[in-house]
Amino acid sequence: MRNTRTDAAPPCSFELELTPVFPAEPPSAFTTADNQSFSYVSHKSFQSGQQLRLRIPSIKPDISVLTQVRHCSSADNGFLLRLSCIDQDQAYHLRMLLQLGHIHHYHQHLQDQGTSLSLNEAAGEWISRFAENFPSIPAFN
Repeated sequence: MRNTRTDAAPPCSFELELTPVFPAEPPSAFTTADNQSFSYVSHKSFQSGQQLRLRIPSIKPDISVLTQVRHCSSADNGFLLRLSCIDQDQAYHLRMLLQLGHIHHYHQHLQDQGTSLSLNEAAGEWISRFAENFPSIPAFN
């Protein structure tokens, strides 16, 4: 059977949940340059320096990553956040969490197109087709 699917991953969108962390980790744990952060548009404003737990509510079991707001500014559709991770382990967990979000989205996309693969089968296909080009999250320490 010939694979007629395109080589490009379908456009992906999923909800991230950002929850303030209290009490915060010691500030010395977060040392990063501005170029070692990532952007996210949020419907809520957060203060620079605020620590946030990031998760994708649709992913079970619950996996979260500790981040810190580097900058927050108004954007047309909310607030543009620059976030960084506490360390290499958190950066790795963030990359895995985002890949899981893409895999779940890909699985739903396949189902919407009439392809009935299990989540594990869709994950295997997504990994073999798209994981190599998935961006790395830089170390933030």
